[in-house]
Amino acid sequence: MPDSSPTKLTAEQRALVSWTLQVPRGRYPAWRASQLSGIPRSTLYDWVRIEMYVPDFDHPLEWSYRDLIYVRLFAWLRTKGMPRPEVASRVKDVRARLEEGSESHVLRSDGRGVFLGLEHVDALTGQSGLPPVVAFLDEFRLTVGVEKTEFGRRHLWGPNLLTPSERSFISPRVMGGEPCITDTRIPTGTLYALRTQRNLDVVAITKLYVELAAQDVDDALRLESRLRGQPIAA
Repeated sequence: MPDSSPTKLTAEQRALVSWTLQVPRGRYPAWRASQLSGIPRSTLYDWVRIEMYVPDFDHPLEWSYRDLIYVRLFAWLRTKGMPRPEVASRVKDVRARLEEGSESHVLRSDGRGVFLGLEHVDALTGQSGLPPVVAFLDEFRLTVGVEKTEFGRRHLWGPNLLTPSERSFISPRVMGGEPCITDTRIPTGTLYALRTQRNLDVVAITKLYVELAAQDVDDALRLESRLRGQPIAA
């Protein structure tokens, strides 16, 4: 389910993702978890209801940053025809291994086996695959965006979970994991609310946030509009 976002992580990004996968960080209500993961809200609730995927937080029901990754993985395996109960077991196994500190951020699957990194033995079933073959299986990278993936009757889209747009970033350490303008603690959602709820134009917003350029605000508005499946905010 890759998009055109950069796939090679810096050492700092790898450390951040590894840390985040070991403990629940960031908290997102269902509507925001849906926007950032790319998985329909109704599907997220359905997986909770039938206990296929239950998020880290249940009082109230909220999804963590790592939950966003795992529900994408769940959907990716489903697109390969893997039954939901088997997918649930696979995701649970991958989650357990990543919680233990595995450094691999790539999974491979042919719809039957699931291989972490370049391993060629399925840890859950013991199924073995030839290393050259495994290397060419479809890839799932943990933070790369979802680009127009077929999921049932829907087309999924979700941003890169480290760099959702050209001028924004996500870190579970900053503002609860909300997308923020790069090198700031200003959430893109805040800028979108100023535009849509208070009817402020880009110039007016930059007067409120003097550290931002007009391009920063434009980028935030485009990102938030796309997350909501709405026309790009003018």
